[in-house]
Amino acid sequence: MNTRIEELLNLATEDILGVPVVNQEKFAELIIRETVWKVYNHQTLYHQPGYKFENLVKDIREEFGWL
Repeated sequence: MNTRIEELLNLATEDILGVPVVNQEKFAELIIRETVWKVYNHQTLYHQPGYKFENLVKDIREEFGWL
C-alpha cells in the first residue's frame, strides 16, 4: 500500500472498544482534501508556458501510488 494512503487510513481509523475501525467517510474526505490541495497548488502553474494538465494528473497519481 502506498505510504500516503496508509497515513490517511491511519488518520481515519478509530479505536472502538479496542478494535480498530476505519471511518470510511473520514477516509474518503481525507483523500478528497489531499487531491484538492494538489489542484490548488498547481493553479499557479496553469498559465506558465509549456504547462500541461497531464502534469497535475501525474502528480496526483504519484501521490497515491497509481502509476
